Amino acid sequence: MRNNQPVTLNQYHFDDDLRLISGTDLRGHITYCNDAFVEVSGFEKNELIGKPHNLVRHPDMPSEVFKDMWACISSGKVWMGLVKNRRKNGDYYWVSAFVTPVFENNKVAGYESVRVTALPSEIARAEAAYARIKANKSPRPLHAIIKHQVIKLLPAWLPMFILSIALTEFWGVLPGAMGLCTLILSTAWLGYKQQQDWF
Repeated sequence: MRNNQPVTLNQYHFDDDLRLISGTDLRGHITYCNDAFVEVSGFEKNELIGKPHNLVRHPDMPSEVFKDMWACISSGKVWMGLVKNRRKNGDYYWVSAFVTPVFENNKVAGYESVRVTALPSEIARAEAAYARIKANKSPRPLHAIIKHQVIKLLPAWLPMFILSIALTEFWGVLPGAMGLCTLILSTAWLGYKQQQDWF
């Protein structure tokens, strides 16, 4: 992975209204970029055009993030994520990136990236996830995944859980167990369906 140096500990903040836009060819070489990207990156436009986009990659970024991005966009899908970039002088800036394939004649011909400033809460989550990735761990701890799923599926499982208790109380263990099985299956199906819809 490219290790751009030097780096500083100074964060560069840019206006929330700016949209950093760039396009690349299939190999990731920059084919165009807007003035906002030039300004925030600290490079001159002629230093960017024709160069690999990882010219602005910060060494703190795990290579796994970009492997995931390339696997996604090269298959024709859209990728979104938080990226820490490096300016020419070594300062860093965080962006929320939206990378999409550009099609010509139903084939991927290149890629376009639109980036906006990342929120502090997003940056904190990304830093924690990337630190875990660099330590060869899952991006999110198991308890956080479980908590997220429980809250997300609360509208499905809570009424069924209450119904299972009521069935057990009034009609016995068998109806309660059937209600509990229905709860588990319906919640699992809802979680799967939501994930598929999101993809």
